Amino acid sequence: MKNLWLICALACSCGQGATLSDRAATGSDLVASNGEQLNGEQLNGEQLNGEQLNGTGANGPGMAFDIDHAFFAGASLDHGRTLDSAWLEGSVFHGLIGSREFSGEDFEKAQFRAVTIAGTPVRLRIIAIGQEAFPDDDVWTNQVQILNAQGNWVPLCRNANGAPVPAIALAGRWNYGRGVPGGGDHVDDPGAFTFACEGLGAIAKCAFPIGYKPWKTVRGISLARHHEACVRMLRADYCGDGTPWTQDGRKIDVWDAVGIQQMSRPLWLFEAEWDGDGANCVSKERVISLRNLLGTVSPCILSKVNLFCGNPFDFQRGTLLMDRFQSPGVGLF
Repeated sequence: MKNLWLICALACSCGQGATLSDRAATGSDLVASNGEQLNGEQLNGEQLNGEQLNGTGANGPGMAFDIDHAFFAGASLDHGRTLDSAWLEGSVFHGLIGSREFSGEDFEKAQFRAVTIAGTPVRLRIIAIGQEAFPDDDVWTNQVQILNAQGNWVPLCRNANGAPVPAIALAGRWNYGRGVPGGGDHVDDPGAFTFACEGLGAIAKCAFPIGYKPWKTVRGISLARHHEACVRMLRADYCGDGTPWTQDGRKIDVWDAVGIQQMSRPLWLFEAEWDGDGANCVSKERVISLRNLLGTVSPCILSKVNLFCGNPFDFQRGTLLMDRFQSPGVGLF
């Protein structure tokens, strides 16, 4: 009964939440570096950093076309040599022609079939391949182009200045739906992969630089679900249905129990606990902040309010990530 009273009081009315259009904002990509050696605050923005899964945005920085996913089948190397099979090991492409294996830089000028979110088939090609510096040298990047309707190859990913941005290849695909069952989910499809625009969407940022590389194992624990939880967190997808509730420019501090990220802003306000399906619980402070901003809060978010949210022992009960947010008037420490 006490929790029910608290929920209704926070909402001011137990009615419908604000629509996405109420929260729409124009913003640029906010994350350039962490500033805390990857163990401090992470910027969480509406455009490209938070709301967008993969930096999609035909009229601004991000993906020039809304690509859903690409296919391993039919992949070809330079001079049109079609691979018998192809796959990813981490973020590195591998493939076979007969008994000969190709990998890494062999995929420069490789071409792939892909499909847009609307279901339109397209062609992609890699024109350059790079590798991040140690200790992130397991992150390989690809300058990717798409063949447009005019028959021209144009960059798939671009920054706010229009310059090409590399993409990280990640296994599987994502459900780009919003407000629907399965929205925002990672789909473990062995025949598909995703080109995630580096620095422009939550999918890529959670892998690098934040560090939840889905191909990596730490202390015997796969980081795949941590990566999914991070994507939910950056988008403030509390309900795990693909609906983002983040605001442009909001800073968060994230930590976990496996040693990838550590708490660095203990005086900031606690926000939520996360797993791959969304928020396990949300603090009353975060709900009050949302209510002050939006005027009302989604009933789904209200149902997740828990006065004990943030208990460190919850890492032993399925929580993968926790985060704090910077509230107006709260300093850096």
